Amino acid sequence: MQSASVRAEDWLGKLLLGRYRPVQVLAQGGQGVVYLARAEGGVDAFVRPVVVKRILPDEVENQNNTRLFLREAKLLSEMDHPSILDIIDLDEVEGQYIMVLEYVRGGHIGRWATFLRDQRRSFSWEFAAYACAQIADALHYVHTRVDASGAPLGIVHRDVTPANILVDVEGAVKLADFGIARRQGDKTEQINGADVVRGNFSFVAPEVFVGAAASTASDIYSLGMVLHWLVSGKRAQAGKTLEATVFNAIYQTPDRLDKDSLEVPTGLADVVEQAIKKEPLQRVPTAGEFAERVRAVLPPDTARRFAAAARADLTSDDFTPSGKGLSLAELDARWRTRVASSQTP
Repeated sequence: MQSASVRAEDWLGKLLLGRYRPVQVLAQGGQGVVYLARAEGGVDAFVRPVVVKRILPDEVENQNNTRLFLREAKLLSEMDHPSILDIIDLDEVEGQYIMVLEYVRGGHIGRWATFLRDQRRSFSWEFAAYACAQIADALHYVHTRVDASGAPLGIVHRDVTPANILVDVEGAVKLADFGIARRQGDKTEQINGADVVRGNFSFVAPEVFVGAAASTASDIYSLGMVLHWLVSGKRAQAGKTLEATVFNAIYQTPDRLDKDSLEVPTGLADVVEQAIKKEPLQRVPTAGEFAERVRAVLPPDTARRFAAAARADLTSDDFTPSGKGLSLAELDARWRTRVASSQTP
């Protein structure tokens, strides 16, 4: 059996489905590979960048991972919101499912914040709040989706983290990765009769650790923890061990954002403090209200300055979307360069 690294590379240069050509591996894990690809064809040799997600061959036989992959595609196909990553295509190649998504030319907000801190620069509370307000809008859209009869679908993202908040160089903010999202009535993954806790534990709501189902309130908690981390620079819930992280989530309350800062508005600290309450019913009641209250403290020109900062930082030669590897300019060169025709699956 070939190694996962070989399987990841063997699609580079191939034309998939007659129109998508992977040119660079962006990420790789035990379950799949994410590629930067060229969408080719159409009038006047039209080309644009896209992202291709592929389940590795071993995982195609794993019914649970396949079910999650297809569920993510179905959920995304039903979404139409400017702050949610778009799905373009879903198909099968060589017996493996692939999902084609829009390419966000930039990076995730966690990488941007880390890049600035590595340069001994702070991530502006205004920019953190602006981005999280956009994501709150997306979550409100997700949380309030209904079916054809008007009945709530009960969709919960379950993985609101800095890595799943994408920012492009024009200042657009997108919520990504609905891989573990769940709607009302979906079968719960269990081990020995207990629900499986998924997601980045530094941002998971406390009630989920003690057996409660993830809810809209737990998404709001996660977004509050993301905003807290972006502003404070501290993963307040993260411990040195898994057990310590769970303990912190259940019992420890992070400091208010204005405790040691004269810059952070009281109104913003109030929103975050309420969003990360241990008791779900005490949190900000909706993601829509979260967005409104955060925007109320922002200066009127925040969007313009956010976009300018994103362009300056994310296009820097020192910034790489993954924290290593290629810069955006180098990635641009990869997808813009015409590739010699290779085997076409």
